[in-house]
Amino acid sequence: TAAGAAGSRDSAAAAAAAAGAGYVALPVQGFDAACWERCVVLLEAAVEEAKLANISVLKARKVVKELQAQLAAAEAAAALDACLARRPCGSAALKAAISKAEAAAAAIAGLTTPSSSSSASAATHSSMASSGSRAGVGGGAAGGAAFSEALVCRLQAGKKRLEVERACEALHKAALLYQGVGDLPKLEAAILNARKVGAEDLAPEEYRAASELRARLTSAARVKQQLEAALRGLGAGRQLDTAAEAVAAAIREAARWEELLPGEASRAAAALEAWRISSACEAKLNNALRDGCSSGQLSRLITEAAAAGVKVAAARRILKLQQLLEAAMAAVDEASCFSSSQHSALAAKLETAEQGGVAAAVLEPARRLLQRLAAQEARQALEAALKPRSDWSVNARVAALRAALDKAEDVLGVPARELAEQQQQGEAALQQAAGSDVEQQQQGQQHADDVQGGSSSIEGAAPQAA
Repeated sequence: TAAGAAGSRDSAAAAAAAAGAGYVALPVQGFDAACWERCVVLLEAAVEEAKLANISVLKARKVVKELQAQLAAAEAAAALDACLARRPCGSAALKAAISKAEAAAAAIAGLTTPSSSSSASAATHSSMASSGSRAGVGGGAAGGAAFSEALVCRLQAGKKRLEVERACEALHKAALLYQGVGDLPKLEAAILNARKVGAEDLAPEEYRAASELRARLTSAARVKQQLEAALRGLGAGRQLDTAAEAVAAAIREAARWEELLPGEASRAAAALEAWRISSACEAKLNNALRDGCSSGQLSRLITEAAAAGVKVAAARRILKLQQLLEAAMAAVDEASCFSSSQHSALAAKLETAEQGGVAAAVLEPARRLLQRLAAQEARQALEAALKPRSDWSVNARVAALRAALDKAEDVLGVPARELAEQQQQGEAALQQAAGSDVEQQQQGQQHADDVQGGSSSIEGAAPQAA
């Protein structure tokens, strides 16, 4: 009946008003989640009764949603507080708590609008007016704002803490991964970022361990730089003994940091040994190029020097010139008769070898051979000019003799006339020296006879003086 329906409406409204009064009475601090859940259950039951009594429950459902949102906000705030209380708490757990709190804050912000708050307050006011109570008017909106403010404060603190947590985790990861000298810039960047956000207060042990590792890596990097500088000094034109001693000292120092400089000392020792071998090979090759040696020996020295890493391009060019010169000399020696082409070919190879830097000791046999060939050519020309020929005129014969004499003078280095005069003067000097020797022999014999007669007279006078 209508009276029964009205009674049902009144009882449902009274139950809803009682639940709303319990909701607004609960404070934000010291929140009792169990009591809050009971209030929500009571309100949901009252809404169901009102639906059965054909009463509009739209506004009541909004109130239920607000209560549920505030309950979720309280749970999210409690979870975020518990996460922030742990030091450190881990960026993953803190990020999950922050995401939950943000979702709860967004839910409260979407539900506690002025229209919904005023309508809910009006419904609560009318319900409680019928039951003779005025408590809790406008309490829903005030509670939602309080929860929203509490979440905003915690979210700000949580985001700052999340940055510090991430810096601590990055520092811990850097201390585990960056154990080499090459990783020192990355480790320094991680330490700088941790110091910037204050991570040394949250994780002092990890910060101290990373700082100690940075100090050790800095010292190891300094040792590595000294080793590299000493190795560069090997090819910088310094004295061999001084450079080798500097590298040896740097290797001994690097061996003390083998943990942070793995393999550096052994690689430097291998480089030093290779440098010593290449220096010895280079010295041998330079001595051979300066003093001269056979083509076979020079080829072996070039091969050894190239294997040791010495630049041998210039030595190969000299070897090629020397081989060409030796081949030309061998061709002259093997020839059965003399030809002017052999003389020209040997002279060209000798000139090229001189300009190419072949050692003088290698060039000297070629010069002697070339001089011998020139003498043979001059002799043949002179013999041909002296041979009587009926088909030559006097002028032609004089011209041929003059050309032959010019060749002879070129070979001997002095004019033929001066050479003949020098030879005649030498023969006269020899004859004069022979005559003076005979005269000196005669004078010496006479002097010896005089000395023998004087000695006999002295021997006779000696007993009288005694």
